[in-house]
Amino acid sequence: MEALAPTLTVDPVDDTQGQRLQDFLKELRKEKALLINPYFDDPATYFAYKPILENKEVVIVPKAAKHKKVITACENLFGVNRRELVDLRFQQYCLYMTLRHALTDAGISNPIKTMMTNRIQEMQADKSAYAGMIRFFETKKLSDLPWDFNLITI
Repeated sequence: MEALAPTLTVDPVDDTQGQRLQDFLKELRKEKALLINPYFDDPATYFAYKPILENKEVVIVPKAAKHKKVITACENLFGVNRRELVDLRFQQYCLYMTLRHALTDAGISNPIKTMMTNRIQEMQADKSAYAGMIRFFETKKLSDLPWDFNLITI
């Protein structure tokens, strides 16, 4: 087993040991696995987000029908739609929708609008949790996103 293992994977410290990184990457691309590797695949190609107000959740759905198997694999292995994630996504969605709707209010001062715009930009930053979801919603017209002004999220 010790002799076989180095031939199947890359040595993370020394590229001269084990399988060469370039060979490993070539084999990885040929495999065409259903799982998304964020080092090589952009999740935005596969993921869309669906807010479900009645359940107070935002679930990941396939961006296109051809990606359904990929999403199912990500659900089964990574749990992308497990309860705590759909709940946390919904909290972010509520904050986002509050900011986005408030930006349409003509009575809000320009400094406050700037502050809200900055918060939305921060929510889209690579370091921010759920940035991909916020980026997805930013591509949509506000009127196309489900919302209930009377929604209480507790």
